[in-house]
Amino acid sequence: MNEKEKIKKFWNQKEDELKSKLIIVSAAEYKSGYNNITGSIHGLLYLIENGFYFENFESRNFMTELIFREKYFEKINIHLQIENIINVCDYKGNKEKQKLNIATKIMRFIFPPPRKLKITYKTELNSTATVTFITLEEPLKICEEYYSLRSNKG
Repeated sequence: MNEKEKIKKFWNQKEDELKSKLIIVSAAEYKSGYNNITGSIHGLLYLIENGFYFENFESRNFMTELIFREKYFEKINIHLQIENIINVCDYKGNKEKQKLNIATKIMRFIFPPPRKLKITYKTELNSTATVTFITLEEPLKICEEYYSLRSNKG
């Protein structure tokens, strides 16, 4: 089985497991804002029809294993149910792409803005919290997919 087939199989299994269709996925770095999880954690952030998920995966690093002998891995799974999500935006609070003049486009090309995605949600205690990720995918693309999904759900 080649890599493309493995990836397809992974997402098919994930959709079956979660009983929901994949909308968009991005490699991401969790920064803060969910329960008591602290520190930078690398993994996948994905939006499916019932909400956002983030999970990390164990990586095999020969040098780390050689130096430390023991390896410790803590699996992190975050699920933000769609009905509990209040807002999804980039680092400036934008939810959709803005029309930019040529000078701004050039500046953004030279000095790209942070790829920070913020998701504000209602917690189990009925308060609000904001979880922050740095994403490989353009944050406003993730926002657009989220708001499109919400508008299609009614």
